[in-house]
Amino acid sequence: MTNRRLFLSIVAAASIWASFSPLGAASPVSRWIFEAEHVAGSSVADLAGNFDATLHGTLRLENSPPCIVLDGSSNYLTMGGNVHSSLPRREITVEAWVSLEARNEWGGIIGYFQDNGSDEHGWVLGYNETVFTFGLADSAQMTYLEGTTRFEFGKWYHVVGTYDGSTMAIYVNGSLENTSGERSGDIGYRNAAYMMGVYHDDNEHNPLKGRLHEVCVYDTVLSSAEIRSRYKDKKDLFETEEPPPPENVISLGPYVRFTGNSEAVVKWWTSVPTDSVVEFGVASVTENRVEDDTPVTRHSIVLRGLKRDTRYNYRIVCTVDGTETASDTYELENNCNFTLPDIPNRPDPFAGDGKGPWFREAAEKILSETGITRGYCLVVGAGTGRLMYELAKRSDLMIVGVETDRSKIAAARRALLRAGVYGPRATIRPVDSYEGLPFTKYFANLIVSEHVLTEGECVGSAEEIGRFVRPFGGAICLGQPGGAAKPISSAALEAWFTEGGLSCSVSEAEGGVWAEFVRGPLPGVGRWTQQYGGADNSASSHDTLEGADAVAEMQVQWIGRPGGDAVMDRNPRKPSPLAADGRTFLQGFKRIITIDSYNGTILWSVEIPQLIRTNMPRDAGNWCTDGDYVYALVKDKCWKLDAATGELKSAFSVLPASEAEYDWGYVSADEDLLF
Repeated sequence: MTNRRLFLSIVAAASIWASFSPLGAASPVSRWIFEAEHVAGSSVADLAGNFDATLHGTLRLENSPPCIVLDGSSNYLTMGGNVHSSLPRREITVEAWVSLEARNEWGGIIGYFQDNGSDEHGWVLGYNETVFTFGLADSAQMTYLEGTTRFEFGKWYHVVGTYDGSTMAIYVNGSLENTSGERSGDIGYRNAAYMMGVYHDDNEHNPLKGRLHEVCVYDTVLSSAEIRSRYKDKKDLFETEEPPPPENVISLGPYVRFTGNSEAVVKWWTSVPTDSVVEFGVASVTENRVEDDTPVTRHSIVLRGLKRDTRYNYRIVCTVDGTETASDTYELENNCNFTLPDIPNRPDPFAGDGKGPWFREAAEKILSETGITRGYCLVVGAGTGRLMYELAKRSDLMIVGVETDRSKIAAARRALLRAGVYGPRATIRPVDSYEGLPFTKYFANLIVSEHVLTEGECVGSAEEIGRFVRPFGGAICLGQPGGAAKPISSAALEAWFTEGGLSCSVSEAEGGVWAEFVRGPLPGVGRWTQQYGGADNSASSHDTLEGADAVAEMQVQWIGRPGGDAVMDRNPRKPSPLAADGRTFLQGFKRIITIDSYNGTILWSVEIPQLIRTNMPRDAGNWCTDGDYVYALVKDKCWKLDAATGELKSAFSVLPASEAEYDWGYVSADEDLLF
């Protein structure tokens, strides 16, 4: 579930209509029928109880069939009063006539609940991306019971959830579809909001897009016969309605991630479950076709065999009700593929001495302990180059070794060349000593040593080597697995770090010993989180520059990619780059590129054909970051991307508008709010 709320303001005209039908023998404690005679201003009467509903946002009613229309973004209903003490305590039936026009991971028709980690209580009748659901909590936790009918957009459904103190049940169109005995005893209640047409708790607000005709709550459990009778009483009112075709089958995307030199993943969302098909080619978009016939709403297709420096065309093909339709054709530029060269499948150049498993164990230990698999790795005392080889095979690190022994350098280069690693993924530089190394400070994500592994002693000083460790999580990791020919003690490792003014953690297991130093943020480091600095448009990052007050005290940190092909000429004035927590975010031409601020490593990039914003002399941009996520406005959605990986976590629907109005001018993340 999401951990942000989206605040929107939408103003429009509304009209309201509804209908009434007789009840069976059982009487509800609350009943709302969306018909004009039961609506006064913004209030919808509770025909059976004391919880009149208040309409929020833009609403309108239709009369064929009678219903309220909810737009999925601005309108929903709340019920106030003494809710907590008036709701059913143990036996409950919740009933609704509903028609949906959008899916949601967490969707609500009516509910009084919280579902935030360990804070789970109350109940909610709702839906997810494919079926209807009934969620209920006892004193322990909440269970979500799913129906089996896959709902269709525009079609009316009678949905009922029941609980008798020991069994939950869900019915769709008069038929029992699922039961659960996981919950027992009284319904667990604490403070919550009583709402209709929305899934709402402290960190979730997902309005329903569709229509509601009638909603009822009972403090008894209706029998299967009663529920079937309730369905039959009204089904003729809705069966004459043909479900409208989806307005746009593709609801989000596409977007593309390069996952290798010759491989990319195309992803998109659809409003209804469909198969997944991508056509792509160079001369013709139909040259290649990749498909998966599993019906889903979130799609992922891998394109293989892509050539470097080649521009492809691709499109999405969707089949709905037997009719195949194609999306627009988009460009995929493989010259903007920033993945590292693949390591060729060649024989191990170090095989034959029996030390392979020991070096592999060391490399795996370093990577698992630090969690660092991307960026620059400095190997101080590169030795044979074997540790460099094993690290390169298991990570996306660019590896730079330094070594004082020229004969070792020559042998290591020959071995790494045979493996196809030297040059594209690794290099070794001769140095006269391990003091005064020729690198800019803070450039290394990871620092290790083969010399420590094989010789059991540290080289250089921790003060000198420590100055290269990248802030925001860069690490030095030194040690040995068990079975070293020349073991090093934990005391010796700790003393080396301490003498250089670095604190370290030491661990010993299975005969091995490891010490690790991790650098945190620099004191006084600033951020540039949106177009003009911060939410206040101050045009200042508030960075103290480590005390520097003249240009002469600064130096270039890195130079290189992404280069001019990936971005746009300065004249169209793209949104400014963003920077937070050691990452720089660049909005290129229909793409987002994220760079390690300290060494220029491309951490991730996403190709988004519909992401484009130019002419920025006065506006405040279409994206922002809070360090954890990047928020980018793409047409009618605000995308939430993981700042570390680029993975799309969720997408907020925003103000409906014509395509010409999607020149977003301001977006800002501030603590738990997104503006």
